[in-house]
Amino acid sequence: MHASRGAGRVSGQRHLRAVGAAGDVPAAAPGPPHPARLSPHQLRDLRRARRAAVWVGVVLPLALTAAAAAILVAWSPRLPDPMATHWSGSGGPDGFMSPMAGILVFAGLGVGMSLLLGLLAVFGGGTGGSGARGGRGPGLVWSGMNRFLAAVSLWTVVLLMVLAVLSAQIQLDLSDARDAPGIGGAMWIAFGAAFAAGTVGFVAQPGVRVDVPATAEALAIELDEGERAVWTATIRPSAILVWVIAATVLLTLGTTIWLFLLGEPLAWMNLGITVLLIVLFSVGSWYRVRIDSGGLVARSLVGRPSFRVPTADVARVDARELNPFAEWGGWGLRWVPGTGFGIVMRTGEGILVTRRDGRIFAVTVDDAATGAALLEAVAERAARKQESNVRGDR
Repeated sequence: MHASRGAGRVSGQRHLRAVGAAGDVPAAAPGPPHPARLSPHQLRDLRRARRAAVWVGVVLPLALTAAAAAILVAWSPRLPDPMATHWSGSGGPDGFMSPMAGILVFAGLGVGMSLLLGLLAVFGGGTGGSGARGGRGPGLVWSGMNRFLAAVSLWTVVLLMVLAVLSAQIQLDLSDARDAPGIGGAMWIAFGAAFAAGTVGFVAQPGVRVDVPATAEALAIELDEGERAVWTATIRPSAILVWVIAATVLLTLGTTIWLFLLGEPLAWMNLGITVLLIVLFSVGSWYRVRIDSGGLVARSLVGRPSFRVPTADVARVDARELNPFAEWGGWGLRWVPGTGFGIVMRTGEGILVTRRDGRIFAVTVDDAATGAALLEAVAERAARKQESNVRGDR
């Protein structure tokens, strides 16, 4: 984060005060904040929940992928070359690739989804350490969202692997894959099996919620009536998110190159997916946050999109630990019906703004306590000014 101090006070004029790492340090409650730690009971619940999530979201999906791949390899001598890998809406096959390529694609999807969804479910929570500096509000470490994501991992892999096996089974001993029947029945079976597996996986996990308590009193900033103040910060993706996106892009790019070398038509679809991932990651992962007398603005480093919470719309401001998966269902730009919108790129301290209509706007930033204190100060000053104007009109 960067903040530069403006010029000194000029008599009779407003002056600019930068707050944050390089600016003024706001007043805090007496004494340093003490890190909040999980209780032994909470730690036991967290270990139990994570152990179940590992089995449901990672171990079982990987085992199912290995079993499906083994079946497909054993069947490969009896499969037509090329084999059908995609069916049109009319019922007949319209996409083909060699049996070995098909097996590798299905196995790669199974492993990739198991690791992506399963590990995010397991490690998407907080650490149980200290919250945001300034200690305002509790932090959420584990919730039903982690449990749900582990079940989604199992649901997805069961769906993919059952489809892979059943679509290969109907092609056994065919000389031409174009003679393969439709897979409508296989789709129903796959969705039914996936729904059953996902439901069992969700119920099998303990329904626990683990919160980190608040750590200390809030910071406070006092502003004169004619004084302006500015605080800026950058929203950055976590190292885990960068690695996950990079691995996904590299895997998709590698698959695309390999499919092009094989002359497979699916290569163009994979290329489009790769480009889309790169564009979305570049545009949506880094944001610049500015808080001043106008409110809070979060703008992408490329200029668009941008999001704003005007000062007049601020009802409450908190700085606390934010958990993307437990609270928002994932990283990135998140919208939760009935809750609000968040730009949450990592687990850690952030600013949580409650609007006057009850909706929430959240951003994950460093030095969140200072930014929250300034936003609260300018909102309170704007409210006082509005109240004064109303009294003057009367």
